[in-house]
Amino acid sequence: MDTVQYILGGLANIFTFQTMFYLIIGVLVGQIVGILPGLGPVTGLALLIPMTFGMDPIPALVMLTGVYYGAMFGGALTSIMFNTPGDAAAVVTTFDGYPLTKQGKAGLAIGTATIGSTIGGLVSTLLIVLLAPLVARLALAFGPAEYTILIALSFLLIIGLASKSKVKSGISALLGLLLALIGQDPITGTPRYTFGHLELLQGIDFVIVALGLFAIGEIISSLENYKELKDQKVGKVSKIFPNKKEFKQILGPIRNGTLIGFVVGLLPGAGATISSFLSYSIAKKSSKSPETFGKGNIEGVAAAESANNGSVGGAMVPMLTLGIPGSNSTAVLLGGMMILGLQPGPMFFTKYPDIAWTVIVSMFIGVIILFLMNTLLLKGFLQILRVPYSILAVSIIILAFLGAFSVNRSMFEVFLMGTFGCLGYFLKKNDYPLAPLVLTLVLGGLLEQNWRRALSISEGSYIAFFQSPVSISLLAIGVLVIIIPFIKKLTRKDTEGKEINV
Repeated sequence: MDTVQYILGGLANIFTFQTMFYLIIGVLVGQIVGILPGLGPVTGLALLIPMTFGMDPIPALVMLTGVYYGAMFGGALTSIMFNTPGDAAAVVTTFDGYPLTKQGKAGLAIGTATIGSTIGGLVSTLLIVLLAPLVARLALAFGPAEYTILIALSFLLIIGLASKSKVKSGISALLGLLLALIGQDPITGTPRYTFGHLELLQGIDFVIVALGLFAIGEIISSLENYKELKDQKVGKVSKIFPNKKEFKQILGPIRNGTLIGFVVGLLPGAGATISSFLSYSIAKKSSKSPETFGKGNIEGVAAAESANNGSVGGAMVPMLTLGIPGSNSTAVLLGGMMILGLQPGPMFFTKYPDIAWTVIVSMFIGVIILFLMNTLLLKGFLQILRVPYSILAVSIIILAFLGAFSVNRSMFEVFLMGTFGCLGYFLKKNDYPLAPLVLTLVLGGLLEQNWRRALSISEGSYIAFFQSPVSISLLAIGVLVIIIPFIKKLTRKDTEGKEINV
C-alpha cells in the first residue's frame, strides 16, 4: 500500500509546472545529445550537471535522469541514417539499421527502434518499481564491512566484464582510485597528493573529471573523423511504423531484449553495450531467417534498441538502492546526486522516498514523452543532423569550459578539465575503458570510509569482513568472479589439446 501512495505522490510532484518543465528539458536534451555523433548520455550528463547547482533536488534529478534515457532513445537515429552510432550502446543498431536505410526503409528502421525503445523503457521502469524497494530492504542488512566488500566486488565485476583487455580495464580502475585519494585524509585531515596546490585540498570535483573525460575527450576524438562527419547528408524518411505482420515479427525480440537489457544492466560495468550485443545474438539464433541479419532485418534493430533501453532500468536499481552505478551514465548520475547532497544507498528509499519515487515515476512519463517526440517531431530532430559539426564542437567546448569555471569560479578547474580532456582522448585512443575509472573515482572515497570504519569497529581485526552471512556470500561471489575466467581458459586449452591428439 505504501508503494501505491509513494507512486501517487511521485505523480503529484511530476505534474507541477517546474518539474514537468525540467523533465521535458531533460528528455529533449538527451534526445539531441543521443542524435549527435560521438556524444551520448555521459557527455550530456556531464554538460548539464553544472546547471543543477542551486536547484531543488527533485527537478534537478528528473532532468538529469531524462538526459540519460533520452540519449538512449536518440542514439538510434544516427546509427540508422549514417551508420554512425551516437555512443557504444547504439553500435549494434547499425548492423541492420543502416542496411535498411540503403534499401530505402529508414523510416521503418526508425519506427521499429522507437517501438523497441519505448517498450524497453516502460517495462524496465515497471521492474524498478517491483525490485528497487525489495533490494533496498535487503541492503539494510549491510554494515561497513559488507558495504566495503560490495564496492570491491563491483570493481571486480567491471574489470571482469571488460570486453577487451582486462589488464587495461584494471589500470583504468586503479587510476580512478588514485584520483579519489587526492585531497585530505577523511580521518586525520592530512593532505594527500596535492603537490602543494591548495585547490586540491578538497579533492578533484567530479564535474571537472566528467567534463574533461567525456565532453572534451570525445570532441578531440571526433575531430579525427571530421571529414566523415562533415560529408554526412540526411536522406528522406517515409513510412515510419511497421505493419501488423512486421509488428508481430518484432514482438519476440523486443520482449527478450527488454528482459536481457534489464538483467545485464544490474551488473556493474555491463550496461547497454553488452546487453545489446547479447540480445542481438539471441534474436539471430532464434529467428526464422537468421541469414538476413546484418542485411536489413527489423528484428535486429528491435532486439538492439529494446535491450539498450531496458538496461537503463536495470542500471538504476543498484545505483539507487546500493549506491553502486551499473554503467558510465549512472556513475555520472551518482556523482550529480552527491553534488546535490544526496547519497543513494540502502537508506535512500527510507530517507528520501519522495525524491526516489518521483524520479522513478518521471522515467515512465518521460518515455511516453519521448515516444511522442520521436513520432511527431522526427523530421525536426533529423534537421539537427544538418548542423555543421564545427559549430557543434565549438558550442560543446564553450559549455564545458563554462561548466568547469562555475564549479569554484577558478581558472585552475578549467585547466584541470583540459588536462582530463587530453587524458580521456589518450585512454580512448589506446582502448582503455573509461567505465572502470569513473566507477572507482565515484566510489573510491566510500570504499575507504567503510573500510576504515569497519576496522575501527573491530579494533583493527580483519575478522570483521568474515563474520556475517552477507559478507561470506559476497566474498564467495568475488572468488568465483576471479577463478571462473582461469577455469574457462584451462578448459579451453584441454579441449584444444584433445582435438590435436585426435
